[in-house]
Amino acid sequence: MVVTRRVEGTELKKILIIAPDLSVKGGVSSVVQSLMTEMERRGNRVKLYSTYVDTIHPLLRVIYSLFRIFSFVVRLQPFKYDVFYLHACAFGSFYRKFFYVMLLSLFRKPVILHQHAADLEIFLNKNKFNKRLGQWVFGASSKIFVLSENMRVITKEVTDNENIIIIENPIRIPEFARSDDAQPQEKVKFVFLGEIGKRKGIYDLIQALSRLTDEQRSSIHLDIGGNKELDTLTSMIRQYGLENTCTVHGWVDGDKKQRLLKEASVFVLPSYFEGVPIAILEAMSYELPVISTNVAGIPEIVLHQYNGLIIEPGDIECLKTSMLYFAENLERTKQFGHNSRLIVEKHDVPVVVDKILNLFENDTRNRKWRKEKVMKA
Repeated sequence: MVVTRRVEGTELKKILIIAPDLSVKGGVSSVVQSLMTEMERRGNRVKLYSTYVDTIHPLLRVIYSLFRIFSFVVRLQPFKYDVFYLHACAFGSFYRKFFYVMLLSLFRKPVILHQHAADLEIFLNKNKFNKRLGQWVFGASSKIFVLSENMRVITKEVTDNENIIIIENPIRIPEFARSDDAQPQEKVKFVFLGEIGKRKGIYDLIQALSRLTDEQRSSIHLDIGGNKELDTLTSMIRQYGLENTCTVHGWVDGDKKQRLLKEASVFVLPSYFEGVPIAILEAMSYELPVISTNVAGIPEIVLHQYNGLIIEPGDIECLKTSMLYFAENLERTKQFGHNSRLIVEKHDVPVVVDKILNLFENDTRNRKWRKEKVMKA
C-alpha cells in the first residue's frame, strides 16, 4: 500500500517537467526521476516533456531537439499545466531551454528554472552572447532553483531576479546502517562513481595510487563505476601496473551500485568542475566519508575534517596522502561516515519535495493575487 503524502495547505497540481529524457545517464536524470516519483505519490499529475536524447547520432540529436520545440507549441502544451518546471545545465542544455522559456513567456506562463550546471560560471563568462542569454533566461524565470550557495552567487552576478532559491539535490536515503561489530575487511575499499574523464579527476586518482609503495597498495582497493572513456582508463591502469588494485565495473546503477556503496569504506571524487554531485550525496547516505575537491558546492556538503577531506583539484600528492589517512585511521573513517549521514538527511527526497511544492504553491498564489489586482484596477 502506497501512502500519499501532501504538504499542509497545498493543492494538487498539473506539473510539466521539461528536461532531458530519463535514458540520458547522469545526475540530472536521477534528480528528475526522484522528484517525479515523489510528486506523483502525493497525487500530483506530473509529466516529463523530453528535450534531448543521447542514444542516437549527434545530428539526429539536434533534429530531435528541434522537433520537440516545434511539437511543444503545436500540441498546445503551455495551456495544459499549472507549473512549468525546467531543468537546465550549461551550453547545449541552456541553449535548448532558452527556446522553452521564450515560448512560455510569449504565452505569459511562469517558468521555474532548476539550474544544475557544474560549469555555469564558465558558460556565462565564455562570451557576451552567453552572458546576455543568461540574463534574459534568468530574468524571464518566475523562480530560479540552484544547488548551492556558490551557484546562487554566480547566478546573482548576472541577474536582478531576487527569486534565487537553494534546492538541495534530492536522493532517496536508504534504510541502511553500518554495524559497529562488522568484520574488518582485508583491504580498505575506496569507490569512485562518475563519468570517466578528466573533469571528474579519475586520472589523478590513478596517478595517486601509482605513487603508493607496494606495501601501502596491498591494503587498498579501488572500485570504479562510470561510463565514457573506459578504454583510456583501463590502458592507464595497465600502464601503472594497477590491475590488482583497481576494478573497473563500467556504468553501475540499481543493486550493483548499492552493493559497491555498502562494501566501500571511503568515497572519492577529485573533480575539477561540479555542482553538488548526486554521487557524493548517495555515498554519504551509505555512511561513507568523502575525499573531494574545493570546487562549487562540494565544500558545502563535505566538511573538511568532519565528514571528509577537501583538497585542491589536481593535487595528486594530497590525494594520495588523503587516501592513506583513511586507510590508516579506521576509527576516524567510521566517525566521518556517521557524520556524512547526519549531513545528508536534509537531502532526502520527501524533504526536498515538500520545499519545492510549497514554492510552487506560493508562486501560484502570488500570480492569482497579481491577476486579481490588475482586474480590480
